[in-house]
Amino acid sequence: MISEPGGNNKKLYSYVKSMKSDSSGVAPLKKDGSTYSDASAKADILNDQFSSVFTKEDCENLPDLGQDISVEAPTDDPCQWCKEAT
Repeated sequence: MISEPGGNNKKLYSYVKSMKSDSSGVAPLKKDGSTYSDASAKADILNDQFSSVFTKEDCENLPDLGQDISVEAPTDDPCQWCKEAT
């Protein structure tokens, strides 16, 4: 299987690659003492966890920030806006 120095190592590398057990994806997850391995259940568990650490903004009662000031950068010379701002 192992080739001579300077020889073709394709068979060796093919064998090593076939023996690797790397896998991608999410490992089985435990929740409330049960282990879940199907994709849908794992997605729900992760969604519950991530959503529990973020706050939901109250979009109905946003503060008034005053007048909207919009600045448009010129399209012909991108450096012109920087020169005018100084």
